[in-house]
Amino acid sequence: MKDIREMIDRYLDERMSHDEEQEFFRYLRSTEVPEEFHEERELILQMAAMQELPSPPAGMEERLTAMIDNLAEESSAPAKRVRKLEIRHIWRAAAVVAIIATTGLAIVQHERNKYDAFIAARDKDTFTTAEEALPHANAILRNLAAVTKSTRNSVAEAGNNIKKLSIIIKRNQR
Repeated sequence: MKDIREMIDRYLDERMSHDEEQEFFRYLRSTEVPEEFHEERELILQMAAMQELPSPPAGMEERLTAMIDNLAEESSAPAKRVRKLEIRHIWRAAAVVAIIATTGLAIVQHERNKYDAFIAARDKDTFTTAEEALPHANAILRNLAAVTKSTRNSVAEAGNNIKKLSIIIKRNQR
């Protein structure tokens, strides 16, 4: 390549033919360019990679537009296929939400109690040597580990409850 700066400028100004661009990309990939052009080289190669992405199939935009229009018509038409939610499904969903909320509140309260106990113990106990403090520090670390494990289990249980609620809602939307 004659002048890298000129080629970069031509590419960025879109003054290159497709064949010239391909030759320029091959040059940038195969040749060590001067250090002052490394950033521009990386940028141009990234742009080239984006150009090489496959284009969507012919007619895809029209098909998607038609699908969106059909969905809009269905949602504005009287709901013939939509079943009314039975009251028992609503109560089930409410129960799952209540379980999730109660679990979350229990986790928060448990954490608050552990923190309050930690603060009370910290403020109450005074140690003169590290050997005296070590058993208490170990107990605190054990408590923190137990709280972490309990929290992790509660979060996993809440996640399972959310999945169950999602399944119930999906069933009722059919």
